[in-house]
Amino acid sequence: MTTPTPPSTSAPNADATRSAWRSTLLAVVTDVAPSLLIFFALRAFGISDALAYTAGSVVPLARLIVDRLRGRPLNAVSGLILISFVVSVVLVLLTQDARAVIARGSLIYLALAVAAAVSVPTRSPLMLLLSRYFTVHARPEATARFDEVFRRPRGLRTMRIVTAVWALAFGVSALACVVCAYTLPITVAAIVTSLIEPIIAIILAVGTGRHLRRTLAPLFLAATTPTPDPPQDPADTSTDPDIPITPSQSTDRHTAS
Repeated sequence: MTTPTPPSTSAPNADATRSAWRSTLLAVVTDVAPSLLIFFALRAFGISDALAYTAGSVVPLARLIVDRLRGRPLNAVSGLILISFVVSVVLVLLTQDARAVIARGSLIYLALAVAAAVSVPTRSPLMLLLSRYFTVHARPEATARFDEVFRRPRGLRTMRIVTAVWALAFGVSALACVVCAYTLPITVAAIVTSLIEPIIAIILAVGTGRHLRRTLAPLFLAATTPTPDPPQDPADTSTDPDIPITPSQSTDRHTAS
């Protein structure tokens, strides 16, 4: 399965759109296409559909292991990949049903839909947590500005709306996986369910990203504008604690007194 792409909150629209397309295309090239090739190759050699489809899940798992060996820490995305693989193996052992294995993504997306929906009224909506995680790792210097914007009522309210939209989309993805898995021919269902998730993800990432930037642009601008220091009387510098007193100034004070 592909993983949700959090909406961008600071890049320009064109850059964010290109980034979302690149992320989705990368997911299709590195995860979806190799997994489908393994599925069809094993199927051609007489391996059962359930085992062949599960074997395809090894591709994202192998990429996760390589990333871990390179020193990259496990995160929420890694957890989703591991859960997806474990669910596939369990379904194969319990059911030997290829359609159940193909529809296994619906269980994960249903769990994400519930988690997102439950988090909407809280001060830490799911998409806020995911967006902050990727923002901090991509641009640590933007963390303070991100936190300042989303601590404000308008920023938090906007992210709650975005999280509710993603919760609905996760639910739609879960339903689509089940319908396709149990109504289409297995070979077609394998392809369609693999493409449903990245397509929905890119639509949401671009759409909600544009909404966030359009709605929160004034807050981000205010967060990047330095607050001017209050004016000071140039003639009175002796009471400013940030200006050191030189020995000559101290002598002048004693003389004046």
